[in-house]
Amino acid sequence: MSEDRFLEAALGMRSKLYHAALAILWNEQDAADAMQEAMLKGWLRRGSLRDEGLFEVWFMRILVNQCRDLQRRQLRGRRLLERIGLERRREVEPPPDSTVLEAIHRLPDRLRLPVLLYYFEGYSQKEIGAIVGATPEQVKARVRQAREKLRKELVGEVGWDWTRGGGSHE
Repeated sequence: MSEDRFLEAALGMRSKLYHAALAILWNEQDAADAMQEAMLKGWLRRGSLRDEGLFEVWFMRILVNQCRDLQRRQLRGRRLLERIGLERRREVEPPPDSTVLEAIHRLPDRLRLPVLLYYFEGYSQKEIGAIVGATPEQVKARVRQAREKLRKELVGEVGWDWTRGGGSHE
């Protein structure tokens, strides 16, 4: 992939990359850091992309891996702080009007990312599978499980059924 084509494609994905990183990390600064690192890694590895038609999936996979690396580093840091008796508190401001996003954030990692990529970013189950390292069938099952969990939480607690057009009250 040429340098110009890479820059054009990567910059065109900024919003998707940022939202995916934010969904995983739930912190604006961490999401921006992960995105920047993914951009650098993608740039350095652009020669390994064999099919430019798969650029988005390839690049999103780099971002997801970068986010997971950041989470692992943060977890090691939290464990160290716990061992020496210090508490680390991270204040996170959820996005405004975020009832659904808050419920999605409470989903386990293996369910949260497929839901966000499918419903918010428009990726297919096959593309999501390539990004998260799962088969399309596993992605379909995870999205279904996430919907069920969200339905129980949102309809049960809030009385809001997002599966019926986003605003129906029961």
